[in-house]
Amino acid sequence: GEGACVPCTKGTYAEAGSSECSSAAPGFFVGLNNASSPEPCPAGFHASGSANTACAPCEAGKFAPKNGTDDCEVAEAGHYVKTEGATNQTACAAGTYASGEGSRECTVAN
Repeated sequence: GEGACVPCTKGTYAEAGSSECSSAAPGFFVGLNNASSPEPCPAGFHASGSANTACAPCEAGKFAPKNGTDDCEVAEAGHYVKTEGATNQTACAAGTYASGEGSRECTVAN
């Protein structure tokens, strides 16, 4: 017998004429059933692995400057990221420092 078209579930999508559903690639998500394409995670968010149904905000100390990020970037030494969902890192002000990577705040020099 003839097979029926099957709807793709969240995390997967199919363009017209597809023979199967494709998983959303890392950095992308599909939040609805019956999707025809994946959506990139917005800046400040990430989705690692495949077949993601949503994106998660980057944690404090990390950031995602552009859309479609799979892993958030870690704040460099001398910089910090205070809040989650950040799109950039901030340089420590004069008289303060952050010695390691992934800092959430700068330390006052004494």
